[in-house]
Order: sequence, then structure tokens, then C-alpha cells
Amino acid sequence: MTTPPKPEFSRPVVVESLDEGGVALTVEADATERVRLAERFGLVAIDSLTGKVRVTPEEGGDMFRLDGSFTADVRQTCVVTLEELPVHVEGSFERQYSALAEPEDAREECLDLDAEEPPDPVVDGHIDVGEAIVEELALSLDPFPRKPGISFTDYSFGPDGAAADSGAGAVNPGAAAGPFAALQRLKDRLK
Repeated sequence: MTTPPKPEFSRPVVVESLDEGGVALTVEADATERVRLAERFGLVAIDSLTGKVRVTPEEGGDMFRLDGSFTADVRQTCVVTLEELPVHVEGSFERQYSALAEPEDAREECLDLDAEEPPDPVVDGHIDVGEAIVEELALSLDPFPRKPGISFTDYSFGPDGAAADSGAGAVNPGAAAGPFAALQRLKDRLK
């Protein structure tokens, strides 16, 4: 059995230490953590990542509620121009944790899409609020970021290697179409 990698932005909260009012925390990723997170998510960089969370015990101390929010300034790569794209991301979230929940590997797969999400497990008496923030950040990132006003047709090329855009955003109708047409044109230009 392999050990999972250590989270880049780990901020564990010991659940046994919580009183009924819970705990409120503000956490911020340092430079090393931001570099490692940027590598994990394939980003150019993460310039800032800050989260605010509150962990509160519920139902006799076996259930815990995590309410949180985060802000981040990241740099992604535009999928059209391949230029660096600064992006501000923020969000809020809530999660349930259970000291009685089984680890994810031991859970049965639930195929009922209408079923309520099961609580996350408390692992070794801890809730890692840093990893929860990072997971929410990952869900908030645009998987195909584009600079505002940029479209794929602006970067299409005709068979002769000239821009295929007629100026009105329409692709050159004489250009070959299909998923491998651009590769063929590139191959022809390199001859």
C-alpha cells in the first residue's frame, strides 16, 4: 500500500480540541506552498491564496461542519494564445465531516445522483482545512481559460499558412476542415 503524498497546504484542526463554539481560522499559503500548488494544478503561478474557515462540532461530537471562503490570485495560460492570463478566484463552501465515516477507499461507490453527499471522514482525529480550501480552489478554476475577446477563429490558418479569418470572424471556407487539418497544414509548411 502506497502512502498518499503530503498535501502542499496542510492546516490540520484537531477535532478533540474543539468546544461547542468551534474554531475560526484565517490561513494563508506561503511562497513555497504556492509554488507546489501551482505545479499540482498546472498553473503558471499562484500569487496569493487566503482562506477563512470555521469548524463547528455537531450531533454529539461525531459530526463537524466546515464553513469557509477563499480568495486567490493565479496566473493561468490562455488556451488560444498561450499567453499568461491573470485570474482572480474566490468562493465560499461548506462541508460535513464525520468521525465515524470510512476513508474514501473503503466506501462503496454511490451511483444515485440524487443521493445526499456522504460526509468526508475525519482522518486520524484531524480535519485538514488547508486541503479543503485547495480542493475548492481547484473546482473554481476554469479548465480552458481564454483572454477576454479572444476566439479560436482569430488563430486559425488557411492551407497556405496565412490567417484564415476573413476579418468578420469567419474561417476561410476553402481551408481543409477536421481535427487533423491544422497538423497537415503545419506539416506541409515545414517541407
